[in-house]
Amino acid sequence: DEDGAVRLEGETFVEARPGPGDRVARFAWRGDAWTVRVPPDVDGAFLQVRNLAGGRLWVVLRRRRSVWRRLAGPAARILADPLERRALPAPPAP
Repeated sequence: DEDGAVRLEGETFVEARPGPGDRVARFAWRGDAWTVRVPPDVDGAFLQVRNLAGGRLWVVLRRRRSVWRRLAGPAARILADPLERRALPAPPAP
């Protein structure tokens, strides 16, 4: 949709792309900015957000990796099992 969300069989998916060392990911939902805590050592995951959209909102985490890490570092670590998180309102962007 216009917010970048994808709806599939009653579930809604939004994407978040935190930087290499970020502990939180920022995403947009219905015109507002939100954050979720992300695992520090994974490059991708599905995070189910329980407190928005009746638990039917998922944040698809795709961590940005440096060029050097993509070329010479270990393979991307993707979590196969979804994680549950609570979203918090994001502070204003700098």
